[in-house]
Amino acid sequence: MRRLKRGVESAPEDVQEIQEAFEAVRANLRSAASVFTTGDRRAARVLSQQKAEFRRREGEAIKTHFARLRQQRQATAPSLDLLRDIKRLNDHLVAGAAYPVLEAAGELMPSRIADDGDGHPA
Repeated sequence: MRRLKRGVESAPEDVQEIQEAFEAVRANLRSAASVFTTGDRRAARVLSQQKAEFRRREGEAIKTHFARLRQQRQATAPSLDLLRDIKRLNDHLVAGAAYPVLEAAGELMPSRIADDGDGHPA
């Protein structure tokens, strides 16, 4: 909103990237609702894999941002902020719908933190 008020327009590729991310999170919302109501483990696993897809999207956006900075072109930090917010929303969808189903099925690890060999987090 601040950029729009100042008359700064987003690059078309940034707008497209944001629209694609919103569409992906909309699809994940539909999947999350389905997983939440049915408890389908396969669908929960597919939904949980979407976190990796959003991490990939964010990584690509960051690479593009720094490439533009190196080329002295306009940086797209607000777009990065919006993508991070969309990613965070997706993370909450996965955590709220897929993780409980996977945990109940015994398919979710208690932690991604490596242990020190004694069964304790390192």
